[in-house]
Amino acid sequence: MSIDIRNIGISAHVDAGKTTLAERILFYAGRIRTIRDVKGGDGGAHMDHDPLETDMGITIDAAATTVRWRDTDVHVVDTPGHVDFTVEVERALRVLDGAILVLSAVAGVQAQTHTVGRQMDRYDVPCVAFINKCDLAGADPALVVEQMRTALDLPAVLVQWPLGLEHDHRGIIDLLTEESVTFEGSENERVTRARTELSPGARAAREALLEAVAEHDEDLLEALLDGGPLDLERVRAVLAHATHLRQLVPVFVGAARQNLGVQPLLDGVVDYLPRPEQRRVVATDPETEALHEVRGDVDGAVLAYAFKLQETDFGSLTWLRVYRGILRPGVALVDVRTGRKQRPRRLSRLDAGETLPVAEARPGEIVAVSGLDVASGTTLSDPDHRLVIGELHVPEPVVQRALRLVDGGPDRLGRGLSRMVREDPTLRVVTNGETGETVLHGMGELHLEVIAHRLRERFGVQVVLGEPSVAERQALTKATSFDYVFKRQSGGPGLYARVVGTVEPATSFEFDWTVVGGAIPTEFRAAVARGFRTALAEAEPEVVGAHVVITDGSTHPNDSSDRAFELAARMAFREVLAKAEPNRLEPWMRVVAEAPDEWQGALIQSLTKRRGRVLEAEPGRVEAEVPLSRMFGYATALRSATSGAGTFSMVFDRFDTAV
Repeated sequence: MSIDIRNIGISAHVDAGKTTLAERILFYAGRIRTIRDVKGGDGGAHMDHDPLETDMGITIDAAATTVRWRDTDVHVVDTPGHVDFTVEVERALRVLDGAILVLSAVAGVQAQTHTVGRQMDRYDVPCVAFINKCDLAGADPALVVEQMRTALDLPAVLVQWPLGLEHDHRGIIDLLTEESVTFEGSENERVTRARTELSPGARAAREALLEAVAEHDEDLLEALLDGGPLDLERVRAVLAHATHLRQLVPVFVGAARQNLGVQPLLDGVVDYLPRPEQRRVVATDPETEALHEVRGDVDGAVLAYAFKLQETDFGSLTWLRVYRGILRPGVALVDVRTGRKQRPRRLSRLDAGETLPVAEARPGEIVAVSGLDVASGTTLSDPDHRLVIGELHVPEPVVQRALRLVDGGPDRLGRGLSRMVREDPTLRVVTNGETGETVLHGMGELHLEVIAHRLRERFGVQVVLGEPSVAERQALTKATSFDYVFKRQSGGPGLYARVVGTVEPATSFEFDWTVVGGAIPTEFRAAVARGFRTALAEAEPEVVGAHVVITDGSTHPNDSSDRAFELAARMAFREVLAKAEPNRLEPWMRVVAEAPDEWQGALIQSLTKRRGRVLEAEPGRVEAEVPLSRMFGYATALRSATSGAGTFSMVFDRFDTAV
C-alpha cells in the first residue's frame, strides 16, 4: 500500500523560532500532549532531547520525528540555527525533499539565513517560508518578504496576511479563500474560518499572489486577465508545481510561541511541498559514470544514503534515507565508495532522542539503522546494481584549540574523540608529532566547548581547552613538476613506484590521468589520487586545493602495489610543496552587527578597527567581512561600544590571503 509522505527540515538563523515551531507541529499533530518551552524548566522542548541543549536553549544536533497530518506521514527534521553546527543542516538538506525556512518578522534575513539559502540551492531543495514572531514590536512580514527576494534571491510570495501585528496579532488571512483564520482553545488548537473583507494591504498581496501563480499557467493567466472567477484548486495545483521546481516560495505568517498559524502551515507543507516520488534524484554508475534517474520503486534494487551517524551507549546508529526498494534487516548492501559489504541489523523510526523499531523501510522513508560501519555521505546499494548518490558538502573547520587532559586517562580520551569524530565530520583531531600536543579543529568556539562538555559527560574525561586560534590554510601560487621514485626494501617483498607529472594551483582537489602506453597500469590510478588528496590534508597548514596531472611513471614487476603508489604520491607532493611557493590563508567571516540607530557609528567603528571591510550599512545594521582572527572577544567589545545594546552574528565566508 502506498503511503503519502513528506520529508521536511526546519531551518533558520539561530533564535528565529525553529524548535518552538517544531514543538507546536508535534502538539497539533497529536505527537505530544503538552507544549514545552525551549528554555523552560519543564525539561525543554521535545526535539531538544540532549540536556545540554535544554541548558543552553539552542539546538545542537538535528532531531527527527514523524507526525501524521491529513493522512500524510510527515518526517520532520529540526536542525540547528547556530553556525557552529551548520553541518547538521547540510546533512539534513542532502536527503530531504522540502524545507520550512523560518524567519523572524522583526529581524528578517540574518547571517545564517544566507547560509541556509545557499545550502538549499546546493541540493535544489524546494521550501515554504514561515515568518514567525508577528506578535513582537517591529514585526513587518511584508518587509521580510522583500528581503527574501532581494537578499536571498528567492521568489517569495505571501499566501497569507497577518490579522493584526505586534500585540494585536490574533490570526491570519488566507489570501486564496479570502477568509480570516483565528484560533481558540487553551492551546489555540481549534481553527475557525470566516469570510472577511480584505484590507488594502491584503488585497494587494492577493493580487500579487495570483499574478505570480498565473505566470506559470496560461489558462490561469487568461482567466485572470479576463477578470472572471478563478478555480482555486487549479491555483493551488499550479502553486504546488511551481514550488516543487523552486520557481515560487509560498510564505506563511504567524507567531509560534503564541500558537498562531501553525496548523495552516502544516496544511501548506502537505499542499505545496513534494512527495518523494515528485523529486528528481540522479545517481551515477561508479564504473561508467553514466547518470541514472532513480524512481522510488518498491520492487527495485535497494538504494539508500547514509547522511548522519549517531554514537550511543548501545553502539552506532546510522540515519538512512531510502530511495529505492524495501530495506529490511539482514539485506545485503555494499558501501559503493569502499566496496565493503554491509548488513543492517535493526531498523528504527526516529523520535527525537528515542527510536521505535520497524520491520522495514520503503522508498522515501528515513530510518535509523544499527549494524553498519559507514561514514556520513555514503551510498549503500544492492551489490548487483551499484549506484552513487551525490557527495555531502562538509564545511571547513576554522577554529582550533589545544586540548590538555586533566583527568580520565589517555585511552578513554582517545576512545571519546574517536567516537565524536565519527559522529561529526567537521571535528578534526590533530596531534603534533614533535610536542605530542592534541589540537581540536572545529567550526567555532562554541562547537569545541560542546565537544569538551561531552567528553566529560559521556566519557568521564576532564579536559581543558587552550585559547582559540584560527585554523589557517595555504594555497599554491605556481605550477611545479615532479618525478618521484619511492623504493623500500626490507628483506621480503618491497615497495616500488614512480610518478611523474605536475602540480598546479587550484581552489579544490582536481586530478587528471594522462599516462599513455601503460607506463602505470590504471589499476593504480585510485591509489595515486588518494595519496595526493591525503598529502594536501596532511600538510601543515592544510592545502586548499591542487590540480594534479599524472603524465608518466614506472612499476616493478614484484614490488609495485596500491600502497607503494599511494606513498609515492604523498611523498611527491611533500617534495614539491615548497617549490610551489604557497601563500598563507586565513578564514574570513561574514559579520552582521545590529544596534539601535543611534549606535550606527559605533557599529561601523567596532568592525573597521578589526580590519573589517564594510559591505552594507543602514540605520541599526552593518554587514562586513572580517578576519576570524580579529573576531575573538568581539561580543564583549560590541556590548561595551553600544552600552549593551549591540548584537551580532557571523558565518564563515571564505579563506583568503592573510593580511
